[in-house]
Amino acid sequence: MRTLFARITCVCLLLALPMLVWAQASVSSLTGTVTDKSGAVVSNASVTLKNNATAQTLTATTNGNGQYTFSHVTPATYTLTVKAPNFRTTSIADLTIYVGQSTSKNVTLQVGEVSEVVEVQGEQAAELQTQDASVGSVITSDELRNSPNLGHDATGLVLLQPGAMPLSGQGENSGGQIMGARSDQNTFILDGGDITNSTDGLGSYAGRNNFGGSPHGAVPTPVDSIEEFRVTTNNNIGGFNRSTGAEVQMVTKQGTNA
Repeated sequence: MRTLFARITCVCLLLALPMLVWAQASVSSLTGTVTDKSGAVVSNASVTLKNNATAQTLTATTNGNGQYTFSHVTPATYTLTVKAPNFRTTSIADLTIYVGQSTSKNVTLQVGEVSEVVEVQGEQAAELQTQDASVGSVITSDELRNSPNLGHDATGLVLLQPGAMPLSGQGENSGGQIMGARSDQNTFILDGGDITNSTDGLGSYAGRNNFGGSPHGAVPTPVDSIEEFRVTTNNNIGGFNRSTGAEVQMVTKQGTNA
């Protein structure tokens, strides 16, 4: 009976997993307003967001206020293209979307034929967070790979963030607190799914492997597997907020068409 109960429990957890992942699926977003040179909004403009590495595309149409929204965007480098009747097509290359951030990108169209293309190079979205009040920092795969990391786990850099207390040993109050929160109040999100260990937020993974570590999720996340991760230390966004400590959002490497 004990074995049967364990199997039933595993099946129930597997069935519930897709719903849990979907509930946390919003990783990043991109919004903006399309206007002409006089500042008047352009409605019903076609907006396309193309992933430069995979060629995957997302499409949207501006509303009556000239606004567009992409609410579920995988962190990557994109090309943003805007088309509208009586205006030249505007293409913005190398637009970087970071994990866990709401990015704003406004576009100004020039009068002309749609077949004419205006290419904007070297223009980035503002790094200043204007869509929400969350405070945190993004670490890219290059920075992950080249930063000293005793445990070779991406979350090992969590405690290098401002407002974090390093670990001084194993135990609930021996370190790992973020912005004054308890050590077990850290949330870990991997590819939109919650991997927080609800019974031990301190990092028993480090303890089992006999090295001094940092808060970890329930699943090891070696630096070689992570494309980018963001640590939010204050004013966590409502979509992920489940505890009072750090909110660690990670995305695994997605590969390219090459």
